[in-house]
Amino acid sequence: MEISDIVKRQKAYFATGATRDVDKRIAILKRLQQAIRNHETRLAEAMKKDLGKSAGESYMCDVFVFMPELDSLKKSMCFQPAQFQR
Repeated sequence: MEISDIVKRQKAYFATGATRDVDKRIAILKRLQQAIRNHETRLAEAMKKDLGKSAGESYMCDVFVFMPELDSLKKSMCFQPAQFQR
């Protein structure tokens, strides 16, 4: 599948309003965290190939920093209703 096709599908999905539900957004963030954990080795290999980063560097600079950010996003969604503009 081409990137342009993926972008079109994602835009169409977003336009349905399915991502407005906070519980669904939190579930999506949890799925993203699990995907990162499940594919950590492959992500490190890609960062080595594309950016020349070692496995340790990619973990410390990317995964280690990013995962708590996802936790923070999930927590903040529980306390703040989302504001949507049309």
